[in-house]
Amino acid sequence: MIRKNLLFALLFFTVTVGKAQTDIFRSLFDTIKSFALELYLTPEGNDYSAYGDGLSYGMEGLLRMYENTHESEYLHDFICASSEVIQNRDDYRGVMRKLPVWSTNHRTKCYGPMTHQTALILIPMVHYCYLVKQSHYDKIEKLSFGERWYTFDSVAITHFTDYADWLEEKVMKTVRYYDQYYWNKDSCMIQYADDHCTQRYVIEGTDRQMNWGYVFLYLAMINPGTEQSAFYLDKYESIICRFKSRLSEQNGRSQTSYYLWPELGWTQSQNGKVEDISHGAASIDLIQFSYEHRQFIQENSKNRCTTTTYFSKQEALKFANTFSYSVYHSPLHYHNAIDGSCYFWKYPKDCSEKDFTLEYGLARWLGLSKIEIHNSLSDAQLFYGRIADYYTSYLFRPRKMFHGTVGTNMLGLATASTYKHHFSPIGAISLDSLSIPIFSNRVLSGVLNHNKKGQFSVLFQDETGQYNEYRFELTPTRASVPHRIRRIHFDGIGYSLKSIPLSAQEKQKVTEIVTNNKPNNKNMILEGKFLGSKNKQQLQIQGRKLTLTDSISRKKVNSYSQALPRGSYLYCVGNFDKSSQDQLIIYNKNNGLLEVFKWDPAEEQFIAITSYNFPQDQFIEYITTVSLNSKSILILYRSADRIFTLFEIQL
Repeated sequence: MIRKNLLFALLFFTVTVGKAQTDIFRSLFDTIKSFALELYLTPEGNDYSAYGDGLSYGMEGLLRMYENTHESEYLHDFICASSEVIQNRDDYRGVMRKLPVWSTNHRTKCYGPMTHQTALILIPMVHYCYLVKQSHYDKIEKLSFGERWYTFDSVAITHFTDYADWLEEKVMKTVRYYDQYYWNKDSCMIQYADDHCTQRYVIEGTDRQMNWGYVFLYLAMINPGTEQSAFYLDKYESIICRFKSRLSEQNGRSQTSYYLWPELGWTQSQNGKVEDISHGAASIDLIQFSYEHRQFIQENSKNRCTTTTYFSKQEALKFANTFSYSVYHSPLHYHNAIDGSCYFWKYPKDCSEKDFTLEYGLARWLGLSKIEIHNSLSDAQLFYGRIADYYTSYLFRPRKMFHGTVGTNMLGLATASTYKHHFSPIGAISLDSLSIPIFSNRVLSGVLNHNKKGQFSVLFQDETGQYNEYRFELTPTRASVPHRIRRIHFDGIGYSLKSIPLSAQEKQKVTEIVTNNKPNNKNMILEGKFLGSKNKQQLQIQGRKLTLTDSISRKKVNSYSQALPRGSYLYCVGNFDKSSQDQLIIYNKNNGLLEVFKWDPAEEQFIAITSYNFPQDQFIEYITTVSLNSKSILILYRSADRIFTLFEIQL
């Protein structure tokens, strides 16, 4: 029989052997998870808003990671975290007025607990109840919980559903308290209400309302067909109707529509400012959730809005366009406000330095990259790539790690892992981290062609015109990651890169080649088994013209040649499906389109079999592939931040 504290220790404070996972987001999540739980799970955590602004996101991330992997460790982690949060509620902790709320030190007088933080805490808790009792019941019913475990109030838990029953009972005490004192039929949820306050404040932010709308929709779906379900679905509907009435539709590039909405929700005293991306993310999360459950809402709500009480595919696309046209600026730079301005409630006008550290904002926008929300696959990939770019870049070189951002990063990584597409980032390595004195603007494919497996070479040209070739070796990492850490380390995740020195003869050869034949990306020769035959073929590239010849006879293959559309291109060869036939990868620097081609014997030409749209301003200057464990890995070098990004391609 395992007591609570022992189970807690077993789950959180053991040493985990890191795996060379292809899902870089999950690897990063598992590393941050242990740090976050140790940071947040203290009785004092809520006094400094750590529960509502940090752990709440982390708990939601745990549940999304379970939904993605179906591994019960994430449910166990959630149980330990959420039970601690319940135990540290005011009524169980015996502080303040001993109400079923989480108050903070700076809210000790009339206005009591903060409405929006309470909703954030409740969202993952009602999500767990819904997940266990409804959406994943068939899978969880068969899961072994382990030995009997006791809650802090001595309730025996022998199955995940037992904990859902216990948690729902605790949660409903808080929900009913807010129903009684914080719900207003005209303005929905108010911000600072209390049973002994004479002054009641209308809630001042749309995000507060939308967080509660999220809670109410979950409560409606946990016990469908009941009076309680109808009661909370009606509250959700009230919030959505008011929110939709405040949306302003704008026209972006090519007359594509996107939405803006005010910072102050639906109060009468508007200040003319639009929502920032951090608080706007609460709206985005509920919009995605409403879209996913539109059938339930349509069949059970009273449909009192002038439009639908759910969000349609077209509406969801317009919110995704808000990000694409207004929020995203360039790699590693995001605007603070949903209209592309720099507004953020406590920062000065010139807040460009703050853009990079707004983890709160981006974590919950990622679900809008779901393919069915977009008109085409490439649109969804482009949107996903922008946010995935943020997480791979930020987490490998974090500048700051605020208390709240740790949990928010967990949520973002879990969501990124859930929505990854067939072009999946599996690592990012900074050239600056290798301590090599390379200060070059121009990057080209190396001229040495006898690299070993896992190796590739890059030719750098400095401002004086001098060429220097460097060889790199890529290896998967399998480092141990201790859970009890004070600082987050990403060294054991994904892949490591080291520089392999060139011999004197190789350096001389490079000098001779670049002296006699200035290298460039427009004229080159690639080798590969493009036809799937035993022999290799050569692909000669001259400008935009491709000519395929047999490597041995040097004869053209069926006299084939192909001209590409006007543009600037990068090329490489790889084998991503482990077949006998190699694929050709072409990256268009002008529009960010990366295409994978395969030789089609019937058409007697290269045919595109898949593609990925990178943002045009990624400044990708070099692409190559390396073979590891019988599969090809695509490597891109981005000059904007001097980072090698690794991709796995599922064909």
